[in-house]
Amino acid sequence: MGLTHRLALTSLGLLAVLAVNTGALAASGEYSAVLDTGVRCVDGTHTLRGESGFLGDLTLTVDARGRVSGTLSSLGAIEPVTGKLSVRSWGQKLSIKGGSGRTSFKYVAFGAGADLVGRFKDRGTYFSGRTEATLDLSSAPSNSVEFSVELETLSPVAALGSGEATVCARNITTLGLMRRGRADKLLVEGERFRFKGKGALTDDALILTSWKIKTHGISLRGVGGTVARQPLAPDVLLLTVSGHGVFIDPYLGEAYGPALTAAIAAEGERVEEFDFRDAGTSSSGDGYTGLLETLRFARDAWVVGRANPTRVVIVAHSHGGVWAHAALFAVPDLPVTALIDLDTNSCNWNFVGHAHPSSTGNPVSAFLIGETRFDAEDVVPTSVQFALEVQSTSTCPTLPPEPFDDATNVRPDGSQGIDAGLYVFQASEGHTAVDETTGSTYPVVRDWLLDVLAFTR
Repeated sequence: MGLTHRLALTSLGLLAVLAVNTGALAASGEYSAVLDTGVRCVDGTHTLRGESGFLGDLTLTVDARGRVSGTLSSLGAIEPVTGKLSVRSWGQKLSIKGGSGRTSFKYVAFGAGADLVGRFKDRGTYFSGRTEATLDLSSAPSNSVEFSVELETLSPVAALGSGEATVCARNITTLGLMRRGRADKLLVEGERFRFKGKGALTDDALILTSWKIKTHGISLRGVGGTVARQPLAPDVLLLTVSGHGVFIDPYLGEAYGPALTAAIAAEGERVEEFDFRDAGTSSSGDGYTGLLETLRFARDAWVVGRANPTRVVIVAHSHGGVWAHAALFAVPDLPVTALIDLDTNSCNWNFVGHAHPSSTGNPVSAFLIGETRFDAEDVVPTSVQFALEVQSTSTCPTLPPEPFDDATNVRPDGSQGIDAGLYVFQASEGHTAVDETTGSTYPVVRDWLLDVLAFTR
């Protein structure tokens, strides 16, 4: 069965199961939007000018409650500033006051856009009296609210999730909640942040009829707009690549892959698993061409542009490692969280009569790094964050005999070891046992992978 059909059937099966359980899977997905509030950010250094001349530079910060603090620098004097920012649909109001020694002032301004115009009252040695004053915000960025939150339906009326929001370049960790009633509703809230939108949910967007924002002194209402929605991606994509076996089917998919999938899922992760085998082409989609197709699909649909990208894990055994490494070099722009090599090798590759991967050619001595030749399965591309190499006790039936995995993994720049993200485990089992779940090697591999996934979560 081709990959496209397999993915489609898997998705439909998942839809059917969750639809029965929740009745509202359509609400699940990754929601993202950028909404311009129509006003400027107050944070930063801005010039305060009066009708009678220069008043000084204001350096302001605004906290989550809209409280303002900073300084007014004027004629060599630096005055402390406190105040309040209030933004409503009809504009914004900034009230500040300050002073030190014999000088005190108060400034209340209204407006929107690039200027806040108000009355500056001063008592002291510099600008005694009152003057019309303008706070120039023309250099300040637009006060847009951007958020991306991943939601998973838990019931017909609610979905919990997590993500991030950005307000005036501040990052806010958020919790999202989807509520469904007469109209579809999206509530995204975090620390002093709240967005509430109402509209109609489609396959790829929430078409807003109205929305509200409250954050950092902002309290706005609006009508219209769109919140983009992408289908929910798995937390982890697990791909296994088997070598030669007695059966045609990918043997890592019989027990090893499902065992890892269950272990990862037990940590609260959503996992998709696909299994491939040692083959250059395959009409069933489970060979090298299917592996490439899956990596490219994951890159485009689940990783690139995602606020919470899927973490990709690849497990390969024996000659499957050649195809796995070649596929990674063929898709270099896909970040891979973990690569696990179970005694991978190119032992007797030419004797078996394999085709050669297009990205590496003949894997035997394919890479020259410094003055040393390395086989393709021994070189870990930079797109891989962490890699675990398992070496068995077995030797390849060559003359003279040599270990199946006869070289420690290396990066293209020649770096090796833990500092390069490369780990090695010397197993006490043979070549045909390190890929079993019943031996002593599997728990080591499983625990290493769970630690990596917890670290990268």
